[in-house]
Amino acid sequence: MATLGEKLKLLRKEMGLRQSDVVGEALSRTSLSKLENDLTKPSIETLEYLSMRFKKPVAYFFDHPSDLANPNHDREVYYTELLQTIHYGQVALLDEYLKESHPENLSDEDPFKGRSYQAVAEAFLTHRDYERSEAYIAIAIPLLDVFTDLYHLSKAKLVKGHILLYKELQAEALDTFKDGLNDLRHSFISDYALETEFLLNIATGFKKKNQPIDAINTLQDALRLADKHLVYTYTGELLSLLAQLQSEIGDINSAIRTARRRCYLYEFTGSSRKLNETYVTLSRYYYSCQSYKEAQDLVTAATAYFTDEDIRLFRIDVLQKLLNIQLNSGKQFESDLIHAVWTRFNPVERLQWLSALKENMQRLSFSIQKLEPLKKILIGEDPLDKDAITALADIYSLSGEYETAFSLIKLTR
Repeated sequence: MATLGEKLKLLRKEMGLRQSDVVGEALSRTSLSKLENDLTKPSIETLEYLSMRFKKPVAYFFDHPSDLANPNHDREVYYTELLQTIHYGQVALLDEYLKESHPENLSDEDPFKGRSYQAVAEAFLTHRDYERSEAYIAIAIPLLDVFTDLYHLSKAKLVKGHILLYKELQAEALDTFKDGLNDLRHSFISDYALETEFLLNIATGFKKKNQPIDAINTLQDALRLADKHLVYTYTGELLSLLAQLQSEIGDINSAIRTARRRCYLYEFTGSSRKLNETYVTLSRYYYSCQSYKEAQDLVTAATAYFTDEDIRLFRIDVLQKLLNIQLNSGKQFESDLIHAVWTRFNPVERLQWLSALKENMQRLSFSIQKLEPLKKILIGEDPLDKDAITALADIYSLSGEYETAFSLIKLTR
């Protein structure tokens, strides 16, 4: 009979996986190596992770027949199958499974009953079915409390906290997140990703209660934890919220450093959309402290990502930032940059931008000559965008450049 280590190593190689492909937040490379060499025994949490990772029932990883006959076997298999059903992400599939095998059929003295209710509640929360999630979590928490199952109790309180947020019970949600974090830290499981998630939610709670300093301190604790244990699941969200709070309290220099760190994160992970969002945010911070050159460079970098339909909504925002940066810095529009952005706009977006320019002309007090590169682009297009040319003609007319306005109007006829 093959041992657990032999089974695990063989299964991994059959699937063409390296050890680094298998490890994750719940299983380190050192722990996997020990398991494969039969130097340690897995916990139920490790078995759950392996079951999910390899899509095998927990029973597959038992290393001798006596394990298969243990009194917890049926319940472990049920619980693992439940987790696998949830993992597939289909509520209909979960509903069908619950009709056949509902956790209420387990005894109240069975520790897997509370875990099962917690897992189902978490699944319904993921699909924004708050009513059913709340019903299941109300049953899960007392059951988990009886067995002092602090790890799964902490996960249950995370679900409850999100439900309270949905019901706009901010203070209760914050207290629940704090309790859940305390339970997690007193459990025997080191789930640093879950701990980071708790800290993120606690910081969000402090922000909603208008306690920015407490929120900032909590976020910095979370980032230190993530860096120490190389857990980066929530790092982008932590940095985003931290920069926002630093900006709100007027600490722009810290906000810039935090946002730049977020840029490095997304440059490393290759997430172009999130990188683009961060470029735009960082450009605002530079603009607010009158660092126009840095702001313009970031806006220029952001335009490089205007290729996917998913990020079209950022275009107007970026171009308006570019407008303000260049007008306030006393520089003329750079033809190449304007062309790169403008040609990706649809007709509605072009009119929106020109309308914004028209409305802000008096406040900005800019020289109409700065629009020359844009005028050249418009009159050089084939076919002509007559609506945009008409809108530009209005701007020239308002600036007293009647001859130029008239020549533009003639092009539209």
